[in-house]
Amino acid sequence: MFTAHYRIVCVVLICIAVCASLSLVHTSTPPSKENYATPNDSLFVQQWNLKTGSGLNGINAIFGWDIYTGNSNVIVGVLEDGIQMEHPDFDPTRMYGDDVPSSAHGTMVAGIIAAKANNGRGTAGIDWACKIQWYNKFPDQNLDLLAEQIDSISAAHITNCSWGKNWSNDGNANSDVYISFIDLYNRNILNVAGQGPNAFPEEFPYGTLRVNGILKSSNSPFEYNQNPDVVAPTGTETATPEFRIWAPTSGGGYSTIGETSAATPHVTGVAAMLLGFAMSRGEVLYADDLAWLIKRTAQPRGGAVPDPTFGYGLVDLNGALRGISQGKVVNHYSAVGTVVAQQDLGVMEHSFPHIRGLSDDVLVVEMYTVEASFDLNATFVDNPAVWTRPAQSGTTKSGGGNNGWKHVDLTETSPKVYRLRGYVYHLRTILGGVADPEWWPAPPGQAVLAMSAWGEPALVAPVEQVALSPNYHKVNLQWNDPNRNETGIFIQRRTSTGN
Repeated sequence: MFTAHYRIVCVVLICIAVCASLSLVHTSTPPSKENYATPNDSLFVQQWNLKTGSGLNGINAIFGWDIYTGNSNVIVGVLEDGIQMEHPDFDPTRMYGDDVPSSAHGTMVAGIIAAKANNGRGTAGIDWACKIQWYNKFPDQNLDLLAEQIDSISAAHITNCSWGKNWSNDGNANSDVYISFIDLYNRNILNVAGQGPNAFPEEFPYGTLRVNGILKSSNSPFEYNQNPDVVAPTGTETATPEFRIWAPTSGGGYSTIGETSAATPHVTGVAAMLLGFAMSRGEVLYADDLAWLIKRTAQPRGGAVPDPTFGYGLVDLNGALRGISQGKVVNHYSAVGTVVAQQDLGVMEHSFPHIRGLSDDVLVVEMYTVEASFDLNATFVDNPAVWTRPAQSGTTKSGGGNNGWKHVDLTETSPKVYRLRGYVYHLRTILGGVADPEWWPAPPGQAVLAMSAWGEPALVAPVEQVALSPNYHKVNLQWNDPNRNETGIFIQRRTSTGN
């Protein structure tokens, strides 16, 4: 009997056999790759933000591009006041929007994400293939229209908000914007937003990946605001040119951009690359998966992880792509929760600001606690990283965050066994009628709890062993291969005599 353990760090296979010698025949060979680490764009020499090195706070794109350069099936929604769509460093087949006005700020944001690369001019974007869809940031300065604009987003996989607006204190129209961002998240669209003195990311609901800026060689954030998720490169207009962030601007030229306006699209570009890479491998990554993989593969800055100043650290394109290609996988789990408790919460006023139509209601509320458990011992070698996410049926929401309500708790009850505990609410009016919705997020018997797990997969047990002779055996092993470079292994076992 022998045991096999598989790890793709150097594509190493270790097989232990007693008094035996093994000859291994691989059933497939790794695909070839091309090196895109140094694009020939004329301003790339100034793009420290895409590089890596000792004391340099770049996103490590030059090594990430060795793995992947982008996927044209990924659509990034850029919420800005305009973009110069016909800029010569944009590929017109990748730019979408009707009657788009030109804007320097929006052009630079879109350029950091998706400027043409390796074309001999200007700057290189992070993602060389994704599409950009423009959405008007503040149409006619009307927040009602902004809410409608966000509600209309359907094709985009990721949205970028390199701006902030304190809408929670400006009345019902702004509450609609808040709810629209929640609905965006519940539609499995990742929102990436800047965090700084002129932005109010705490007003973005849960489901938003919050970004702070970090300068080229500084170990302190450019814009201090507590508890970002990650940091990304930015610059200042007062810095010498080699410390700035260069990007296409309106008028067909190039200029520099700073603050979290620059940092945010770096994270959006990494998210687009990660999603496109997963798509190319036939894998699924939900919005929460993108956010957590970006956080878990970031380069730590500061002290603890997460750090109150730097969050999980500096976003790393190479690390994010390797996170799903070098021996680790993301698996998904979901189940209908079982009711374990019920509690009458009584009359509550203005208690559901995150549900459209109920933000100003006085309600009689009952809370049901539902649970589901998942045993991952047969799936992963070691304890995986785990996180909750909305079930794709839309019946439960993860997070909780700044709306005051917890939706799903995740607890490891024993090694690699996880319990999800969710909360659903029965809502009635004070006159005894039913609210609309009556149940939130779903009736107890329909409340689906969902989680994701990221780690090194365990081998599947041998599926076939054939005795060809007393001293000669053939064993076929199969496994869940995260790198998809190896699809199987044929092992021949001979006795120590060599017969």
